[in-house]
Amino acid sequence: MATLTLAYVATSPTITDEPLQLGTRPDTIAAWLADTPAGLAAWLIDKYRDWSDNDGDLESRFDRDTLLTTITLYWASGAIGSSFRQYYSFHHNSPRPDITCPQGSR
Repeated sequence: MATLTLAYVATSPTITDEPLQLGTRPDTIAAWLADTPAGLAAWLIDKYRDWSDNDGDLESRFDRDTLLTTITLYWASGAIGSSFRQYYSFHHNSPRPDITCPQGSR
C-alpha cells in the first residue's frame, strides 16, 4: 500500500487545491481517478488515513479486506465521480428555505 500512496502523492494536486477543485470541477479529478485502479486506491487510502482516528496506522482502524472492498466497490461501479458531485452541487444550488412545522399550543 505504501507504493500506491507514493504514486498518488507524486501525481496528485496539492491538498490546498483539493476542496477548490472538488467544488468547482469535480469531473476533472473523477476522470483522473477513473483511469487507473492504483490511483483510485491511493486516493481512497489517503482519505481514510486523513479522515480517521488512526494515529498514522491505518490498519489499526480498518482491516485490508474492508479497504479493498471499498476500493473495489468504487472501481467496479464507477461511482467515484458521482460521489464528488455533492461538493459542486452544494455551492451551485439555491439556498434551501427554512421549514416551519405547526406546533401545538400550551
